[in-house]
Amino acid sequence: VILVDDLTRPTPCFKILPFVIKEIIDGGMPKEAIDVIISGGTHKPESKEDMIKKVGREIYTSYRVTCHDSHKNLVKLGKTKRGTPLFLNRTVTQSDLKIGIGCIRPHPAAGFSGGAKLLIPGVCGAETVTFLHSYLRGCRLRGGSVETDFRSEIENAASIVGFDFSINAVINNRREIVGLFTGDMIRA
Repeated sequence: VILVDDLTRPTPCFKILPFVIKEIIDGGMPKEAIDVIISGGTHKPESKEDMIKKVGREIYTSYRVTCHDSHKNLVKLGKTKRGTPLFLNRTVTQSDLKIGIGCIRPHPAAGFSGGAKLLIPGVCGAETVTFLHSYLRGCRLRGGSVETDFRSEIENAASIVGFDFSINAVINNRREIVGLFTGDMIRA
């Protein structure tokens, strides 16, 4: 499964996805086994036109592209050490390979977007997202810092679920990719 951020983020996933999919297929994964999920947390699912803007027409018409729904197709995976209930998208939990494509931007709670945020809260159930937002009230928030309590919690949750590869773009004010960091969800 390839998780991509939604249109509320400027990541030009349509430019990155073809390379990622080629690598996966060249590595032996059949085309039919690939799912692309718009990882929007509790955001309203995107329209067909918006999904095409995000992933590109060729990807949209050639692969299973869906929007995460925080109320449907969920699996309960237990809780984190801090008590966050983990309800996650069933397709994601059943996938052997989990890849995320997003961008790095300052975020008031997580320090920065990208990485684990594509998974937690990106493809979580509403109960998980609600708990995380209530958890924020007790967190030390330092936007622009890579070390926040909230970031620590979502990375812990993502490590429980499993997150294999993170692709994080740095975007300038013209929505151009000026840097691309890949690999481990924390180091990238």
